[in-house]
Amino acid sequence: MKATVMAVVCVAACLSIRASAISPYGLERSRFHKKRLWNSVDVNDLHKYDLDDDPQGYCGYLTQPMDHFDPLVNKHFNQRYWVVDKYWKSKSHPVFLYEGAEGELLLDEVANGHHAEMAQAHGALILGFEHRFYGNSTTKEGLLLSELQYLSSQQQLADLSVFRVFAEKKLGMSGTNTWIVIGGSYAGALSAWFRLKYPHLVYGSVASSAPVRAQANFEGYNEVVAASFADPIVFGSEQCVASIRQGFGKIEQMKQAGELAQIVKDFNTCQNMTDPNDFKTFASDLQGNFMSAAQFNQVEGNVSSIGSLCQQMMVPDPYQALVKMFNSGNCLDVSFKDFLTMLTDVTFDPGDFYRQWFYQTCTQFGYYHTCDKNTTCMFLPEVDLDYYFAWCKGGYNIPSFDVLEQVNFTNAYYGADNPTGTRVVFVDGTIDPWHALSVLKDLPEGLKSVFMKGTSHCADMHPSLPGDAPALKAGRLEIEKIVSGWLMQAEMEKRQK
Repeated sequence: MKATVMAVVCVAACLSIRASAISPYGLERSRFHKKRLWNSVDVNDLHKYDLDDDPQGYCGYLTQPMDHFDPLVNKHFNQRYWVVDKYWKSKSHPVFLYEGAEGELLLDEVANGHHAEMAQAHGALILGFEHRFYGNSTTKEGLLLSELQYLSSQQQLADLSVFRVFAEKKLGMSGTNTWIVIGGSYAGALSAWFRLKYPHLVYGSVASSAPVRAQANFEGYNEVVAASFADPIVFGSEQCVASIRQGFGKIEQMKQAGELAQIVKDFNTCQNMTDPNDFKTFASDLQGNFMSAAQFNQVEGNVSSIGSLCQQMMVPDPYQALVKMFNSGNCLDVSFKDFLTMLTDVTFDPGDFYRQWFYQTCTQFGYYHTCDKNTTCMFLPEVDLDYYFAWCKGGYNIPSFDVLEQVNFTNAYYGADNPTGTRVVFVDGTIDPWHALSVLKDLPEGLKSVFMKGTSHCADMHPSLPGDAPALKAGRLEIEKIVSGWLMQAEMEKRQK
């Protein structure tokens, strides 16, 4: 089921792949610690405790209205924020506001990365802000449908605006600080939208791997995956793509020939897949490994995530390579019913994000990675838009018409990939499938694009390493140049007042 989940997730957090390397405790140990605390402390009392204090920084909680746009809704929740002040030179120096995404926001993520390197260079304060309904920023009833109606990007931007004003007063800022908002993946879109919708509160935005164009039928995702597996810069090849197509094509041929029982036997699935949605879940699971390899591709010397999968697939019988890859001995659970059971579970854990995020895809964004026949997708055409619509209907009772209507509204509200505004830099990589929904060229009025060849999802946000690819190093330098220019421009404007 993991691959099914990963298929539509931007990234619970862009840095989650390297989180265990960044954290001295490791990602899983940190999550276990928080889960244990969660079981013994009332969520409504978490703001009273300094549970996550660390020498890198500290956390606090801000009480927010559940609905910023309807004063008659008398509900509130506590929203977590992080303060990393080890680089802050004075109360008038810049503030880097790090936006949380669709998952728990950990201190490691806030305190480390390219944004922290820039903060150190400019003597800036780093503030991290967890997204409502994720992590510890919710109520015990937060996963009920009656509460999820308050989960939206618009509400989160309003949360940010309240926090922006609160933090300035709480931390005794001079009031002349230059604020830069930073985020990656969905949080990258939020950072761009915050600058565009609240330009009086932040001076600029760095939006990494930001899918600012909502799209229900996101065919482009798997088209980029195919192009990435063919790209020699990450050790892909046309031969690799042909082998992958051959392997998945054999599965499709067997299915059409009525050999479903043989597929069940070969891949050792727990279900017989006579339910069409079970087969679609199986197909989604199979493509998930390849999609994740492209999205989070890592290159070390002459080895890459994509290259490793290519080596496994470029054999005389690619079908058997797929069997070997997925038949681990234990049966593969492809039950769509079990998936819906997980999706409708309202038991809250700060480390979980599935129910909340998929709700957001059904009510705002789509982002459904289909494999339609009229595209260059390498996988199985059974992963279609109707499959994802079944998620929305089965998990939240949201019909397909409403999904499409809300996707259109999101693009009308934010401007999709042709927004109007100033001082936003959109950062993307050619290997990252999400770049298909971002801004890939400079737009008027100072909306910039940094498009890096051979890089993956949010690659620019990771801490700099000596072995980073030249294109990644150049991209980071361009981001630094743009941010430095904004800060200098802001200082000049202050002097002219």
